[in-house]
Amino acid sequence: MVVRTFLVKGSIDPAKDKKGNTMRYENVYLINCVLFKMKSSRAYKFLREMQLLPLPGLSTIRRLMSSSQCVLGFNKLALENICEAMSGKSAHERWGGVMLDEMANAKGIDFDTCTLTWKGTVDYGGEISDLVPNGLADHILVFVFRPYLAGWIQPFAWFGTKGGASGTILVELIIKAFACLHNHGAIAKHVVFDGNQTNKSLMKQFGISGEEEGASCLDHPLQPDSKIHFMVDVPHLLKVVRNNMESHRCVQFQGHLVNYKHYEELFDFAKTKQITLGYHLSYAHIHPNNFQKMNVRLCAQLFSNKTAMAFNILRNQQEDTEVGKFIKSNFQGTENIERLTKMMNDVFDILNLRFCKEGIVHATWENKKGKLNQMLQALSETERVFEEHGKNVKMFVSETSLQAWRLTINSAINLIEEQFKAGIKVVLTGKFNQDPLERLFGIVRSVDSHPTVTSFLQIIRYVSLQSRLSFLMKQVKGSNIDNKEPLEMLVTMSQCLQQHAKDIDITVKDFKEAIKDKLLAELTIRYVDDIPKGGKNDFNLNLMVYDLCGYIVKTRKHLTACEVCKNLVRCDELDLPKDFTADQYTAMRNRGYLVYVTVPFLKLFLLLNWQFNLILKISTTSTSTIHLNCVVPKLLSYTLFHFSVTNTEIIT
Repeated sequence: MVVRTFLVKGSIDPAKDKKGNTMRYENVYLINCVLFKMKSSRAYKFLREMQLLPLPGLSTIRRLMSSSQCVLGFNKLALENICEAMSGKSAHERWGGVMLDEMANAKGIDFDTCTLTWKGTVDYGGEISDLVPNGLADHILVFVFRPYLAGWIQPFAWFGTKGGASGTILVELIIKAFACLHNHGAIAKHVVFDGNQTNKSLMKQFGISGEEEGASCLDHPLQPDSKIHFMVDVPHLLKVVRNNMESHRCVQFQGHLVNYKHYEELFDFAKTKQITLGYHLSYAHIHPNNFQKMNVRLCAQLFSNKTAMAFNILRNQQEDTEVGKFIKSNFQGTENIERLTKMMNDVFDILNLRFCKEGIVHATWENKKGKLNQMLQALSETERVFEEHGKNVKMFVSETSLQAWRLTINSAINLIEEQFKAGIKVVLTGKFNQDPLERLFGIVRSVDSHPTVTSFLQIIRYVSLQSRLSFLMKQVKGSNIDNKEPLEMLVTMSQCLQQHAKDIDITVKDFKEAIKDKLLAELTIRYVDDIPKGGKNDFNLNLMVYDLCGYIVKTRKHLTACEVCKNLVRCDELDLPKDFTADQYTAMRNRGYLVYVTVPFLKLFLLLNWQFNLILKISTTSTSTIHLNCVVPKLLSYTLFHFSVTNTEIIT
């Protein structure tokens, strides 16, 4: 990418690129340049000044920064693009899932000069009817939509929370998220989250439960014939099983004891030889630290077929030698841990299919469904033994996580069968998980390990413009997920720039017309020589406005070719009254090329300044702030043209 950019920059003719704005950059390259500048502004400036890399200028970066919204709440542009992508498709082609998760952030408050508001406080974008806690936000709640039959994802809402959103707030936000997606053509078929306590409160309020006879789905609020299934992230549940077993050491599985020390013994046996069974295990697999406990890869490799086969082969080792007898004796009693490892591997593989060649089809569904039902049976037997024979020996998974497993498997079975009935031939269960959201958080943390709300909003809007999410993940080391699955963002940078320019043009046009009408009304009822009531004779203001008038007359010669009109606004220094003092600054700067204007022309612009300040006071703050630079030059040019064609009666 850098080489291509060098070649493009080298092909530009300097003689034709006098202003230095001929260079065109690739979208992905621009995004990476923005992220690089956020990581180190000094390094970016140095490389650009020394011309070591073809980096874009600050104006290009600034234009990219303003191309998308940087506010909390539901993102209008994202929802509009989802609507466009879903238009013209059948119902099952518009099915998808909603992922939600919270990311901890550093507390911080910043003042936004564009909207004149403070950022960093608890903010739900005005979507919550109940009272929300005040204070600085320490978490960001993000909603992402992912369709089943497309390769893109799209974050469409984010909110600032304090200590995590409560279950009551989550219920209201999720219902509004379902409604927003439905109004924009997308149909949510499932919602997935982690096992946080607030998420459990959310399920309780919806009547969702992981008990034997509990409900795993509810009716869509706007489409009663459609169900919304609730799931807990499967990779998260897999990590919970490993962490629970490591913590309690000896646990119960279907009425049998499973000892975690067998994993340690397998690792100790494998590390003594270079090529042997269990070679894939390391100390991080057996005794992970707090950061490694979040790594899905380490957990999946521990609960793998390789581990289960190693237990089986070593337990059935031939006793023809002393070494064989010793190995077999050490791995006696590993039948239960082998069965547990095999079952966890099969269930995780079934619920984490991400590629079409390994997806579930009608021919393979019965076999895979049987393995899921075996897991449900194992969960029920383990729970029954735990309740009947006392709770002294812990289960291989905690009580709440056991219900989460049951809820997720039941929802997955029902959702897979619904997709088959709708005509979908290949089902990818990996789209039921929230790996893309974790990947998104990993990219944010790679730019800023402890982002505030403001920096999070800035980073996520850049990442949301990235065409390939997996491309950035290659640069993120230590991530708890892999980047093998190609993912794309629905909203692109060009769409943001085009939409932003379109909105600006419409708003500026309306604002210009409003100011034009008010100015014409004032000019028709007032004489220029009349000083507005309440106005102040500001000497410094008169000096600067007079000098500005001379600059405008000199640089706007193309407005009229009539000499009579020009003489109405232009004069010599000696033609000015003797007691006139507003030309002092212009006279001091003059080296023979500056232009002097008439007294009536100066009074016209003093009136214009007073009237414009009055308009700004009654205008909305956001409009006047954002579009001031666009309106003022056009307003001044229009005023000069109006003055030049107005008869001398108006001027007196």
